Amino acid sequence: MITSYLKNATCLKELKAAENESLDSIILISSYLLSKRNEDVLAELLSHSVRVLKKTGILMIQGTPDKLPEVVQPLMRSMFFKYWVAIESETVESKSGLPTRHAALVIFSKSRNSFEINKVRFPHQYCSFCNQTLKDWGGKSHLRNPIGYVISDVWKDLPKINNYTRLSLPALQVALHLIIDADNKGKRCFILPYEGISFTAEDSLQPVLSGFKPNFHNFTKINSTDERHLDIVHNGDAVEILKKYPDNSIDLVFADPPYNLDKFYNTYNDGKEELKYIEWCNSWLSEYVRVLKPTGSLYLLNLPKWAVHHASFLNKHLYFQNWIVWDAVSEPRGKIMPAHYSLLFYTKHPTKFTFNYNALSPLNTPSFCLRSSCIKKRKAQGIDPKLPLTDI
Repeated sequence: MITSYLKNATCLKELKAAENESLDSIILISSYLLSKRNEDVLAELLSHSVRVLKKTGILMIQGTPDKLPEVVQPLMRSMFFKYWVAIESETVESKSGLPTRHAALVIFSKSRNSFEINKVRFPHQYCSFCNQTLKDWGGKSHLRNPIGYVISDVWKDLPKINNYTRLSLPALQVALHLIIDADNKGKRCFILPYEGISFTAEDSLQPVLSGFKPNFHNFTKINSTDERHLDIVHNGDAVEILKKYPDNSIDLVFADPPYNLDKFYNTYNDGKEELKYIEWCNSWLSEYVRVLKPTGSLYLLNLPKWAVHHASFLNKHLYFQNWIVWDAVSEPRGKIMPAHYSLLFYTKHPTKFTFNYNALSPLNTPSFCLRSSCIKKRKAQGIDPKLPLTDI
C-alpha cells in the first residue's frame, strides 16, 4: 500500500487535487484539525474525502466523544457507519462527570455491501497472579489461537497514552493493520494531518425483577406536588405519558430504547426506516429535556450508530458529561468483534447535579483473571487491588 502523510498546511489542497474515486482509505485526525482549523475546513476535508474514496473505500476518523458525533453525523447520509472504536487511553480527570479514558476512532465504508478489512489480533494478556490467560476459555483452550485474540471495537490492551489531541502510533498501527494486506500492492491511503500523529509514547418478554411489584396506573395529568405518581410503572405510549409531566420535574432519566434491529415485539415496530427511528427518538428525548430539573441527569443506552445521532441532538440542549463505553463482547460477527454499547451521560447544568462518584464501589483491576480458584487464592493472601470507575 502507498501511504501518504499529508501536512496540516497543505492537506486540503492535496485532497482537492486528488482524482475522484482514486483512494482506497483515509485516516483523518479530527481533534488535531479542530485545534488548528475551523469547522468549515474540516467539513470540506470530509466532503472531499467522500469524493476521492473508491466505491469500496474506508474512512477512519479519530476524535473525542464530546466533539466527534457532530463531525461524523453528516457522513451518515453519504457513507455507511461500521464501528465506533473506543480506544482506552490515559486517564483525564473530569471536573464534573466520570474520569475519561475514552478516545475514539469511527470507521465508515463507502459501500453498503463491500467492507474489506483484515482480521487483527491482540496478543493474549496474562493474569498477574496465576499467569494464565486473562480470558477463561472454559475448557476449550485448545481452540485458542496462539497468536492472540481477535480485536473488538473496544481497544483496551494498547499503551494508555494520549489519543485525544492526537492519534498515538500504536493506535495508528492497529488501524493500518486493518486496511493493509500483503496483497494490497498499488492501493493508496492518505493519513492527515501528519502533525496529528504521536510518534512517541509520551506524546418479547421483559424480565421480572426480584422483589419488584409493578403498579400500573392510568392517569390524565401529573401534579408535580402529588407523590402518588412515584414508584409506578406507567403502561402506555412513552411520548404521550411524558407530555403529562410538568416542566423541570424529574431528577433522573434512564432510557434504554429498542435498538431498531428488527426484533419481534408485540406492539412495536423495531424495523423502522432510519430517519423515522431517529425522529421517534428525538420526540421522547425532547420531552426528557423538558421534564428534567435544572439539576437533573440523563443516561441513554444504545448502539454506537444511534448514539451518534442522540449525542448530536443532546449537544444542542444539554451538557455533555461522558460517552460511557459498556464493553460487553457479544457473539462473533465480522472481522471486529462487536462489544461496544454506548451509555450517554448528559446533565441540564454543567456542574450542579447529583453525582455520587465517591459512593461507587471501585472495580477489580483488569490485570487479574476471574477464575474462582485464582480469586480465592489472591484474597486469601490479601491481594485484591481496585481501580476507580471511568467511562470505559
